This record gives sequence, structure tokens and C-alpha cells, in this order.
Amino acid sequence: MKNRKLTSSLSRGFTLIEIMVVVVIIALLAGVSTPLIINKIHDANVASAKAEIKIYQGCIMEHIMKAPLPTEDEGLDVIVKDKCVQRIQKDPWGNEFVYIVEDEAEGLFDICSYGADGNEGGTGKAADICANGSGEDEE
Repeated sequence: MKNRKLTSSLSRGFTLIEIMVVVVIIALLAGVSTPLIINKIHDANVASAKAEIKIYQGCIMEHIMKAPLPTEDEGLDVIVKDKCVQRIQKDPWGNEFVYIVEDEAEGLFDICSYGADGNEGGTGKAADICANGSGEDEE
């Protein structure tokens, strides 16, 4: 009778070694997968910024079919006034999109997101995401 109680109480739990092995395996999996997830988040942010820029490009192109190219002072606010979009979103990093008039006479403009750092220029995750009025992407 004593043997039965002793063996049943010993086999009911996990040993410290077993728990430590499981914790180490979970930590290794987290360490390997975290950089992959972070890169996917960055890729999604870039894709989101490019999609917003394309929308704003189309709205500016529609605007210049019936009115002059907006000045840099007017910026993207004209497409809200035209009711092409309800409001100008911030880029995925929380910064304002930048509208730049390259050549007013030719109707050339750029719309940019300055990337994760919010500053012009940069490489890697801080790279600018721009598209010009002709629909060509620039990075």
C-alpha cells in the first residue's frame, strides 16, 4: 500500500529538468522567429505606404485634369477638398506624407514617406518611399 502512494505521487508532475528543457526550446523558437516577424512587419509597412501614395497620386492626377497642379503650400489638402479622400492618413510610422512639386509647368510632383526614421534620405528600414507624378516608384 505504501509503494502505491509513493509511486503515484512521484509520477504526477514534471521534473525541473523537463520544465527547463521546454523553456529553453520556447526561448530558442522565440529567438529565431522574432527577427522574421519584425521583417514582415517592416515589409507590410512599406507596402501600406506605397498603397497610400498610389491613392494620393491618382487623386492629384484627377485634380490636375480640372485645375492647376497644387502648390507645395496647398499640399495634399486639395484632394480632401476635392472629396477624393476623406482625410490624409499618416504613413505607417506616424509621419506626414510629403508632397513635393518638381516642375509646376510640366505638372511633375513627388509624394513621399520618409520611412521609419521620418527624415529625408536613409537606407534600409529608414529608406524613403516616393512615387512621382508619372506613376513611377522611387526608393
